[in-house]
Amino acid sequence: MYNNNSKIIFIVSIVTLALSFGVLLSFVKIIKNKNEHAQAVINVIEVKTTERRQLNVLNDNFDNIQSLQEEINSYFIDSSKTQQTIDYINKLGIDNNINLSIKNLKISKIDKNLVLIDLDLNGKFANIIQVINLLENAPYSIKINLINLNKDILKKSYWNASVSFSILRAM
Repeated sequence: MYNNNSKIIFIVSIVTLALSFGVLLSFVKIIKNKNEHAQAVINVIEVKTTERRQLNVLNDNFDNIQSLQEEINSYFIDSSKTQQTIDYINKLGIDNNINLSIKNLKISKIDKNLVLIDLDLNGKFANIIQVINLLENAPYSIKINLINLNKDILKKSYWNASVSFSILRAM
């Protein structure tokens, strides 16, 4: 009986051991599948995060390009905003207490990208020099071609000046 009882305990132990290994292997398999799934999710998240960072960099670059384009465009006269440039030049004369008149404003026949402007200035010497200096430093690409200064004989402290310059324009 002892022998028979031992055999039954031995068989039950082996079956229990086999079932334990089966359960252990199924747990290992489940954990392995969960790890693979978690790794796949992490990879997708990393890809999406990288794409988002690249999109943010692209948006920053786009904003920088737009601001650079606006800055570059500020150096040209926009054909549709010629009046704005004329107003700017007239405001220079008013702000510096001189009589300023635009004699000529035309597009160059040689280079269609240039606007040629001729000005007559009347006022005190320091004010005329100040306007010429402001023209040179205006927010446009300006090339001064000619400056003539003459002292007004009738008004001793007044001067007359003719200024000819060209400005790049946007097509």
